[in-house]
Amino acid sequence: MTEETTPRKKKRSSMSSVQRTIRQLKDNGMVCAVVEKWNPFVGEHGIRQDLFGIIDILALDPIRGVIGVQCCGSDFSSHIRKITEEKAQETEDWLNTPGTKLEIWGWRKVKKKRGGKQMVWRPRIQEITLFDLQGEDLLPEQESKKGGGEVSNASKTSSIF
Repeated sequence: MTEETTPRKKKRSSMSSVQRTIRQLKDNGMVCAVVEKWNPFVGEHGIRQDLFGIIDILALDPIRGVIGVQCCGSDFSSHIRKITEEKAQETEDWLNTPGTKLEIWGWRKVKKKRGGKQMVWRPRIQEITLFDLQGEDLLPEQESKKGGGEVSNASKTSSIF
């Protein structure tokens, strides 16, 4: 086969969401470390285990304190459900500890300029609070469907760019 007819494989990203997050946190002047680990003795092929089942990275911020970060790709809503429903007790214990915060960083490729072709990786960052564990709708899309009323500032979604 010639090069023209050879099907191209999808180019795989060179960095994981954890690596991207570590780089961004360090660029923001924080001291950080990966706290998830690989456990080869669980399951047939092993599994990756998060700290307390909810945290991939610990970051030390001199202003905000200790920040636990859960990293993900585009599956942001499933990680929110995991933290607020499946691991609600662990999340509550973490957030009740003085000086701690919890954030989810979801990485996705977006256009660098509106109408342009160049794509760049950008995080969607959401802070999880105790208010989020009280059964309130958490996703911004759901907040707009509530109708009327004010949107709570307890759950913040942002991008650092």
